[in-house]
Amino acid sequence: MATLHLCWGNPDKQRRLGIVGDRGTLIFDELHPAVLRWLPIESDAISLCFDSTEPLSQMCDHFLTCLQHNQPSPLSSGWTGAELVQILAALTTSLQQGGAWVAIEKAHN
Repeated sequence: MATLHLCWGNPDKQRRLGIVGDRGTLIFDELHPAVLRWLPIESDAISLCFDSTEPLSQMCDHFLTCLQHNQPSPLSSGWTGAELVQILAALTTSLQQGGAWVAIEKAHN
């Protein structure tokens, strides 16, 4: 079971994901990568380092670099964008139908 809350209008900026399992809890907090207070007591804590640059900023920089060098992107394409739009449309349809399964056709590239 999972609960996902997404809202651009929420004034409380959080980027935290907690996954609870039978052998422990995994916490990913993008805004505070070294926060340990969310881990259960008597658990081994491991902090993972990652790039703190926002992913959208990285993708925009990559896009601009490809434009400046007149090179196609090795990371994405029009087909990738079309697949993403198709997935988002299916998610919207599913939500409108109370969580019903919605088939997605594989885009041909």
